Amino acid sequence: MRERQPPRRRRLLTQSEIVTSAIGIADREGIEAVSMRRVARELGVGAMTLYHHVADKDELVELMADAISAEMLVPEPFPDGWRAAMSEIAHRTRDTFARHPWLIRTVGEDSHLTLNGLRHIEQSLRAVAELGDELGGRILFAVDEYTFGFVLRELVIGGPDEGGPERFVLKPRLQEAVDAGELPLIARWLATGPALELPADRFEVGLEALFDGFEALRRRRRP
Repeated sequence: MRERQPPRRRRLLTQSEIVTSAIGIADREGIEAVSMRRVARELGVGAMTLYHHVADKDELVELMADAISAEMLVPEPFPDGWRAAMSEIAHRTRDTFARHPWLIRTVGEDSHLTLNGLRHIEQSLRAVAELGDELGGRILFAVDEYTFGFVLRELVIGGPDEGGPERFVLKPRLQEAVDAGELPLIARWLATGPALELPADRFEVGLEALFDGFEALRRRRRP
């Protein structure tokens, strides 16, 4: 008689595995590609198995946003001084959005505001606490707007490796306007190849200039 095989053990699945798999799909293909069925297929389980750990896609997206928001958190010891602290926060925010570009499109949605998201805001408030509510709030908004704008621009035109003069090749009718002398400053700019390249340190330079401006404003306001 054939020896009886022991029953196959069902694979144990964790919520963390589900979230990690969903983030991987979103990073590669966008948040629209994420579904309970797709994640289950990636993990090699039935879709119903996921519902033992996650209620639905809305909760899954919330868990994804929370996991990614943790990447923005600055580890202890927290940097001394508002400039060092805000610089670290801005860099971590930019790098996190660069790794997960779909996430920035969810900003403002309910699913984006999670516990780790609130911890990120708490750290930002801690960074500027020494400056008072009014000036500190202005700095927070300015750094957020600068960082989000920088990330959105990179998503549209690409990073330093994707920049360069070839991205500014004009259509014939536009080139005709340049050649006719209608746009002399653009003509000179286009003729200067190095000027068209995106500097690798442009985020840092812009951020420091922003800080310098607020530092000058702070000094002027001192009694």
